[in-house]
Amino acid sequence: MVGDPTFHPQGAFSAVSLIWLLIAVAAAALAVVAISWFRGARMPPLERRELLTKAESRFFEILQDAFPHHRVMSQLSMGALLKPRRGLDKSEWWRAYNGIAQKRVDFALCNRRGEVLCLIELDDSSHDAQADAYRDRVLGLGRYVVVRFRNRPWPTIALVRQAVSEAIGVEAGGNRRAA
Repeated sequence: MVGDPTFHPQGAFSAVSLIWLLIAVAAAALAVVAISWFRGARMPPLERRELLTKAESRFFEILQDAFPHHRVMSQLSMGALLKPRRGLDKSEWWRAYNGIAQKRVDFALCNRRGEVLCLIELDDSSHDAQADAYRDRVLGLGRYVVVRFRNRPWPTIALVRQAVSEAIGVEAGGNRRAA
Protein backbone atom coordinates (compact mmCIF):
# COMPACT_ATOMS: atom_id res chain seq x y z
CA MET A 1 0.00 0.00 0.00
CA VAL A 2 1.06 3.50 -0.72
CA GLY A 3 0.74 4.75 2.86
CA ASP A 4 2.64 1.77 4.32
CA PRO A 5 6.30 2.76 5.15
CA THR A 6 7.47 -0.81 4.46
CA PHE A 7 5.89 -0.81 0.99
CA HIS A 8 8.37 -0.43 -1.90
CA PRO A 9 7.10 -0.45 -5.43
CA GLN A 10 8.92 -2.82 -7.80
CA GLY A 11 12.39 -1.36 -8.69
CA ALA A 12 12.27 1.57 -6.27
CA PHE A 13 15.04 2.26 -3.71
CA SER A 14 14.54 3.26 -0.11
CA ALA A 15 16.32 6.39 1.11
CA VAL A 16 18.78 4.24 3.09
CA SER A 17 19.56 2.07 0.05
CA LEU A 18 20.09 5.18 -2.05
CA ILE A 19 22.50 6.64 0.51
CA TRP A 20 24.53 3.40 0.59
CA LEU A 21 24.65 3.32 -3.20
CA LEU A 22 25.93 6.92 -3.32
CA ILE A 23 28.57 6.12 -0.66
CA ALA A 24 29.77 3.11 -2.67
CA VAL A 25 29.98 5.12 -5.91
CA ALA A 26 31.84 7.95 -4.12
CA ALA A 27 34.28 5.47 -2.52
CA ALA A 28 34.95 3.83 -5.90
CA ALA A 29 35.56 7.21 -7.53
CA LEU A 30 37.88 8.23 -4.68
CA ALA A 31 39.80 4.96 -5.03
CA VAL A 32 40.30 5.53 -8.77
CA VAL A 33 41.54 9.08 -8.16
CA ALA A 34 43.87 7.95 -5.34
CA ILE A 35 45.37 5.11 -7.39
CA SER A 36 46.04 7.34 -10.38
CA TRP A 37 47.53 10.03 -8.11
CA PHE A 38 49.90 7.58 -6.39
CA ARG A 39 50.88 5.89 -9.65
CA GLY A 40 51.62 8.93 -11.75
CA ALA A 41 51.99 12.21 -9.98
CA ARG A 42 54.07 11.00 -7.04
CA MET A 43 56.56 8.76 -8.86
CA PRO A 44 59.83 10.33 -10.01
CA PRO A 45 60.80 9.93 -13.67
CA LEU A 46 63.30 7.09 -13.22
CA GLU A 47 64.37 4.08 -15.22
CA ARG A 48 66.72 1.15 -14.81
CA ARG A 49 70.42 1.57 -15.54
CA GLU A 50 73.22 -0.94 -15.72
CA LEU A 51 75.23 -1.38 -12.53
CA LEU A 52 78.56 -1.59 -14.36
CA THR A 53 79.82 0.04 -17.51
CA LYS A 54 81.10 -2.30 -20.23
CA ALA A 55 84.68 -1.60 -19.15
CA GLU A 56 83.87 -2.22 -15.47
CA SER A 57 82.07 -5.44 -16.36
CA ARG A 58 85.11 -6.68 -18.30
CA PHE A 59 87.42 -5.68 -15.42
CA PHE A 60 85.11 -7.40 -12.89
CA GLU A 61 85.74 -10.69 -14.72
CA ILE A 62 89.49 -10.08 -14.60
CA LEU A 63 89.31 -9.48 -10.83
CA GLN A 64 87.32 -12.67 -10.32
CA ASP A 65 89.82 -14.65 -12.41
CA ALA A 66 92.79 -13.07 -10.61
CA PHE A 67 91.35 -13.82 -7.15
CA PRO A 68 89.16 -16.92 -7.41
CA HIS A 69 89.26 -17.58 -3.64
CA HIS A 70 88.07 -14.09 -2.74
CA ARG A 71 84.84 -12.16 -3.16
CA VAL A 72 84.69 -9.19 -5.50
CA MET A 73 82.00 -6.63 -4.77
CA SER A 74 81.14 -3.75 -7.07
CA GLN A 75 79.75 -0.23 -6.84
CA LEU A 76 79.94 0.16 -3.07
CA SER A 77 78.75 3.38 -1.49
CA MET A 78 81.46 5.20 0.42
CA GLY A 79 78.74 5.65 3.04
CA ALA A 80 78.80 1.86 3.51
CA LEU A 81 82.58 1.91 3.94
CA LEU A 82 83.01 5.00 6.13
CA LYS A 83 81.03 6.73 8.86
CA PRO A 84 81.43 10.08 10.60
CA ARG A 85 83.48 9.94 13.80
CA ARG A 86 81.75 9.81 17.15
CA GLY A 87 81.37 13.01 19.10
CA LEU A 88 80.43 15.28 16.20
CA ASP A 89 77.49 17.61 16.61
CA LYS A 90 74.50 16.95 14.37
CA SER A 91 75.51 19.53 11.75
CA GLU A 92 79.11 18.25 11.51
CA TRP A 93 77.89 14.64 11.35
CA TRP A 94 75.55 15.34 8.42
CA ARG A 95 78.18 17.44 6.61
CA ALA A 96 80.69 14.58 6.88
CA TYR A 97 78.13 11.95 5.88
CA ASN A 98 76.74 13.92 2.93
CA GLY A 99 80.30 14.41 1.66
CA ILE A 100 80.66 10.66 1.08
CA ALA A 101 77.18 9.09 0.93
CA GLN A 102 76.59 9.57 -2.80
CA LYS A 103 80.11 8.59 -3.90
CA ARG A 104 80.89 5.06 -5.11
CA VAL A 105 83.94 2.83 -5.18
CA ASP A 106 84.26 0.64 -8.27
CA PHE A 107 85.28 -2.62 -6.55
CA ALA A 108 86.18 -4.12 -3.19
CA LEU A 109 88.24 -7.28 -2.84
CA CYS A 110 87.08 -9.18 0.23
CA ASN A 111 88.05 -12.38 1.97
CA ARG A 112 85.51 -15.18 2.37
CA ARG A 113 84.23 -13.59 5.62
CA GLY A 114 83.39 -10.40 3.71
CA GLU A 115 86.17 -8.31 5.23
CA VAL A 116 87.49 -5.69 2.82
CA LEU A 117 91.13 -6.33 1.88
CA CYS A 118 91.39 -3.42 -0.56
CA LEU A 119 89.39 -1.13 -2.79
CA ILE A 120 90.01 -1.16 -6.52
CA GLU A 121 89.32 1.62 -9.01
CA LEU A 122 89.34 1.38 -12.80
CA ASP A 123 90.34 4.80 -14.13
CA ASP A 124 89.58 5.99 -17.62
CA SER A 125 90.44 9.24 -19.38
CA SER A 126 87.61 11.08 -17.62
CA HIS A 127 89.18 10.65 -14.18
CA ASP A 128 90.69 13.68 -12.46
CA ALA A 129 93.95 12.69 -10.76
CA GLN A 130 93.64 15.41 -8.12
CA ALA A 131 90.07 14.41 -7.20
CA ASP A 132 91.09 10.73 -7.17
CA ALA A 133 94.01 11.49 -4.82
CA TYR A 134 91.61 13.28 -2.45
CA ARG A 135 89.17 10.32 -2.53
CA ASP A 136 92.06 7.95 -1.78
CA ARG A 137 93.06 10.08 1.24
CA VAL A 138 89.43 10.09 2.46
CA LEU A 139 89.25 6.29 2.11
CA GLY A 140 92.59 6.11 3.90
CA LEU A 141 90.87 7.60 6.96
CA GLY A 142 89.10 4.23 7.19
CA ARG A 143 92.47 2.47 6.71
CA TYR A 144 91.48 1.22 3.27
CA VAL A 145 94.14 0.49 0.68
CA VAL A 146 93.12 1.77 -2.75
CA VAL A 147 94.62 0.19 -5.87
CA ARG A 148 94.07 2.00 -9.16
CA PHE A 149 94.29 0.62 -12.68
CA ARG A 150 94.14 2.50 -15.96
CA ASN A 151 91.97 1.01 -18.65
CA ARG A 152 94.56 1.91 -21.31
CA PRO A 153 96.53 -0.27 -21.78
CA TRP A 154 94.08 -2.90 -20.55
CA PRO A 155 95.36 -4.61 -17.35
CA THR A 156 96.03 -8.34 -17.54
CA ILE A 157 95.07 -10.91 -14.93
CA ALA A 158 98.75 -11.34 -13.98
CA LEU A 159 99.29 -7.57 -13.58
CA VAL A 160 96.13 -7.19 -11.48
CA ARG A 161 97.05 -10.16 -9.27
CA GLN A 162 100.57 -8.85 -8.72
CA ALA A 163 99.63 -5.21 -8.04
CA VAL A 164 96.79 -6.03 -5.64
CA SER A 165 98.81 -8.72 -3.85
CA GLU A 166 101.70 -6.31 -3.30
CA ALA A 167 99.36 -3.57 -2.08
CA ILE A 168 97.71 -5.75 0.56
CA GLY A 169 100.81 -7.70 1.58
CA VAL A 170 99.72 -11.05 0.19
CA GLU A 171 101.70 -13.35 -2.04
CA ALA A 172 100.25 -13.72 -5.53
CA GLY A 173 98.91 -17.16 -4.53
CA GLY A 174 96.83 -15.63 -1.75
CA ASN A 175 99.00 -16.37 1.33
CA ARG A 176 99.91 -13.60 3.77
CA ARG A 177 103.54 -12.61 3.72
CA ALA A 178 105.48 -12.94 6.95
CA ALA A 179 106.18 -9.55 8.49
